[in-house]
Amino acid sequence: MTMVQDRLALTLSFIALVVLTLFTEDVSSFSDGSKLAKGFSATRSVFCHRSTNKRQPLHFNSRCNGYCEPNRRGELYYDMDISASTYWLDLITINITANEDSDRAVTGFSIYAVDESNMVAGSFVEDENNIIVGSCGDILAYNQETHGAFHKMADHTRRNITLKFQPDGFNHGQINFIVWIVNNHSDIHFLESQPLTPSKN
Repeated sequence: MTMVQDRLALTLSFIALVVLTLFTEDVSSFSDGSKLAKGFSATRSVFCHRSTNKRQPLHFNSRCNGYCEPNRRGELYYDMDISASTYWLDLITINITANEDSDRAVTGFSIYAVDESNMVAGSFVEDENNIIVGSCGDILAYNQETHGAFHKMADHTRRNITLKFQPDGFNHGQINFIVWIVNNHSDIHFLESQPLTPSKN
């Protein structure tokens, strides 16, 4: 995606979010992750039409004087532990935890596994209580990507989340996990893992 296309997609995403906020009272904060993962195509377009590494939450709040830019130093408040340094077919566990001395919560989140070209690699595993996974396949006709895992419901008391990542057995080169963590509507943090390498060629 070119820079011009990316800017256009972000602009359209802002417009779509404003329209959704005005006309759908419970969509503005996406406390229900199913709206992002499996909701109306207009809602999911807010995320699917942006580069994977730019699919941060689009929150607007007076505390931010408008758009709430994610804090790019999320490691000051959160830890992300990965159970492996390589990938192929075995499940990988990802633990995201608020630091002990932090007053932050893992109220909401979105996470992706991306390769060096910012394309999605592999998929995540849903669970009944906390995690829902969505696909951009019907939004991006040229790409059947799984577009990540989200909180099933926002929870202001949640201090950690454990996710399972399923590699697809292909060599994607180095991959990283990128995650946006929502503490509250105006306090959003970004984390990126160390790269994982394929265990086979």
